[in-house]
Amino acid sequence: MIAKIDTPCGRLWISGNQDSVFEVSWDSIPGPPHTGELDWILGPLGDYFTGREARFPGTLSFEETRPVWVREKASHPPRRVSDRALLAVSHIPFGRVSTYGDIARSLGNPHLARAVGQACKRNPVPIIVPCHRVLAYNSLGGFSSGLFRKEILLRLEGIPVAGTQA
Repeated sequence: MIAKIDTPCGRLWISGNQDSVFEVSWDSIPGPPHTGELDWILGPLGDYFTGREARFPGTLSFEETRPVWVREKASHPPRRVSDRALLAVSHIPFGRVSTYGDIARSLGNPHLARAVGQACKRNPVPIIVPCHRVLAYNSLGGFSSGLFRKEILLRLEGIPVAGTQA
């Protein structure tokens, strides 16, 4: 099922069902429209885009080749470094930032900063897993959906963008 909501960053598309979110994108996602199945995630997303701290019910699960946000407890823990990185990113609180290096160190290896960046680049569920909150040491770093969106999202959370440091 597919849902869409208008945000300060443009129209956001969500693919999933009553139990899981498979993809979140600012690019159109084809599929049948949801008929209430995604309300459990649309409510918190709506809260988020009005500048309120949102608690997204669920957690990441690593059942297949891509992480999936599941409404209930995850049944498959992360095994790959990229999955462990996304799980760490999912715990960065609203209004706070971290760096690629900080995430790498939390994984036990400070040399994994680029791997953390690549994991963020391939994040299938941005906003829910807030890779926009991960910065480079002296800059915003990158964002797969465009730096202008990263700036909007950070400002929405009250994080100053010019000269932002973790």
